[in-house]
Amino acid sequence: MLKSESDCVVIGHNYFSFILSLFFLKSKRSVLIIDDERVKYGENWHKNIGEIERNFLQLLGLEYEIDALKEIQSVLTPSPYYVYLNNRMILLGQSAFQNIKELMRKIPECFSCKCHDLFQSQNEKEFNRAAEIFFYNISENSFRLKRTQNFDESVIDRSMDNLLRTIFNDFLLNYYSQNQESKLLARQLLFALQGKFQSLFSDSYSKTEIKYLLTQALSPRYILDENVLNQKMQDAFTEKNGVIKNTTIQYWQFYQKKLTSILLSSYEGVIHPNQTYFVGNFHSGLPFSLEKKYRVFTDLILQVRYPEDIFQNFESLKILYNPSERLGSDYPMWESEFVSPRKANVRYLYPLQP
Repeated sequence: MLKSESDCVVIGHNYFSFILSLFFLKSKRSVLIIDDERVKYGENWHKNIGEIERNFLQLLGLEYEIDALKEIQSVLTPSPYYVYLNNRMILLGQSAFQNIKELMRKIPECFSCKCHDLFQSQNEKEFNRAAEIFFYNISENSFRLKRTQNFDESVIDRSMDNLLRTIFNDFLLNYYSQNQESKLLARQLLFALQGKFQSLFSDSYSKTEIKYLLTQALSPRYILDENVLNQKMQDAFTEKNGVIKNTTIQYWQFYQKKLTSILLSSYEGVIHPNQTYFVGNFHSGLPFSLEKKYRVFTDLILQVRYPEDIFQNFESLKILYNPSERLGSDYPMWESEFVSPRKANVRYLYPLQP
């Protein structure tokens, strides 16, 4: 039988909710996690991580003694992907050296001849090592920030060496130049990277966002096995006397804009949380919604099957399509995931209607 009162109720079942809950348990608060299907993340960005996120999760594991996060590499699988800009197919998600080399080869208009020559003179192993230090420094500097709002371009700038600074500044100069061809290519790339790595995107970019997106394009990419990680996190959570229920919330009671009680469908009675945290996106079926400051997109996934092995050369890869004529439209991009030689999933983005 559940206790009728809980210091913290966390609604949502994912590794973020477990991280938050383990933090509360460490500070001697009672925690109940409710795995309600109506509060969950989609299938894209939180499982698609790079070196910065990997390092950050490891730092969390060390700081709060969470073994599953210390060993995060064991649940990661390399995940290269293509970005298709009109007739240019750019393979990213590999090593930092290969990613920059591919960008300079496929969209040379976005970099100067001097920058090309400087990069060509670099040793691949030394460049990748410098990039690893760069990613780690961003993770560590971000980890020490008191608030996420304090993240700005200085966090990135003070983490990079002279060569990376030259590459980033060169791209920025071309983005802000009067050359329409290089500007359009840069905008296309940034817009595609937003769709890949962010839950919000637009067709205007601050310097901080441009540098952040370039950093993500530079990074190797991984797919996280969330089922395995969640099980490890859940074991740690229950060992520390945390409670988890797989159910839905049948009734919500608010008083003065605060959630004061909830009734679970699993007949455990009314729960009175002192604090409530939602970790995930709100889906249909909830009796309330959040105010949204930005235009919200969702997706439609179509499954394509063929009787022959026509996808063999692309198996396990993803291709993100972002035609220039669709920039700023209601259907700006789509992504194909080739899950087998005969099967592909196609994900279309479209805006939610108010």
